[in-house]
Amino acid sequence: MRRTPRRHLLFWSVAVLGTLADQATKALVDAHFSEGAEAAVVPGLLGVRRHSNPGALAGLAGGHPTLLIFISFAAMGVILWLFLSAKPQRRLTDLALAMMMAGAVGNVIDRLFLGHVRDFIQFLFWPQYPVFNLADVWLTVGVGLMLIGLVFGRKAPAASEPAA
Repeated sequence: MRRTPRRHLLFWSVAVLGTLADQATKALVDAHFSEGAEAAVVPGLLGVRRHSNPGALAGLAGGHPTLLIFISFAAMGVILWLFLSAKPQRRLTDLALAMMMAGAVGNVIDRLFLGHVRDFIQFLFWPQYPVFNLADVWLTVGVGLMLIGLVFGRKAPAASEPAA
């Protein structure tokens, strides 16, 4: 299967820029907020609350940082394998995988260098919802795009139908 330079450019640009945006926003929040400090960005809707998360989503597996790092690297390997083995004409799949890679890399950088993930985005209208970061957004949107592609993507023609 031929790999096009454009395809790699899309994947790596989104993955790198997404990671940089994640790390830059975390650094910005770190520079202006102390741990636990919060502020409304859009009153009643969206806020910033600096929170150090030693675990995964909502603090799960908080006592096992090595396991979380291992899982992150395994996920990045699977994402890369899926990208390299996917059909080149599936741009939505490439975009979804690139976003998932950006999310995985953004959070693993925190785990490797800080021992925790820096979260800061808070839904003010839903206070029980966990605080999260841009890497989590990239992961969620990437998975959503992947599901959209699976459900609504082009279907392979049936064996008896001629290919168009």
